[in-house]
Amino acid sequence: MKKLLIIPVLTIILLSLGCKRNDKQTVQQDNSAIDTLHQEHPEDKAGGEEVAGKLVLDNGNKWQSNPETTEGIHKMQALVDAYLSKGSNDNKMLSENLDKEFNTVIQKCTMTGKAHDQLHLFLLPLKDKFNKLKENQDLSAVKEIQSYLNDYENYFQ
Repeated sequence: MKKLLIIPVLTIILLSLGCKRNDKQTVQQDNSAIDTLHQEHPEDKAGGEEVAGKLVLDNGNKWQSNPETTEGIHKMQALVDAYLSKGSNDNKMLSENLDKEFNTVIQKCTMTGKAHDQLHLFLLPLKDKFNKLKENQDLSAVKEIQSYLNDYENYFQ
């Protein structure tokens, strides 16, 4: 059970450390901060909807993201599209390339507030999907990532 928690904990820490917060808040790296990301918080609202650990719109509108984030998502989409069009079968290499782009998105993150929180809710599942991709040699895992990345445009502009 502890081993299963290590990956999400490390991912959250990396996401928290990688983002350059404009408000200069200190990132807490203790278990309570990690638990907070995984618990429902009815008092936190995003456009009148509960954040509750799920991706939501901003009062029916898309969240404003920084250009570097959108560029990184588009690069990941291009990697997946090229992989599928070429009929490649090296999921591990694709996963590594997606991880590199993912890390670039994290490093260039300048978003703050609820938009930033929503971005993290979108990004966290990607790490798990990339890890599954390494272990899975059929195209279903790649198509799942493709579909997930295409969903970015539904929530962010």
